[in-house]
Amino acid sequence: MDELKPSPDSQFRLRPCKCGSEDVVYESYQGPDSTIYRVKCRSCGIRTFWRLCRHDVQVLWNREV
Repeated sequence: MDELKPSPDSQFRLRPCKCGSEDVVYESYQGPDSTIYRVKCRSCGIRTFWRLCRHDVQVLWNREV
């Protein structure tokens, strides 16, 4: 599993977590047929469900927090 912390001026930027932490990252997992993504807070561990598109988890995370 890989982690990617987007830069603050990136189109893939993430809002801080509900816990107040800004240590929020994308996680990706390379499966046999495709790569899947989720967003995770490194401080409290809250995360989204896996999705096929990084943009989908970005929208899901940014709406929830």
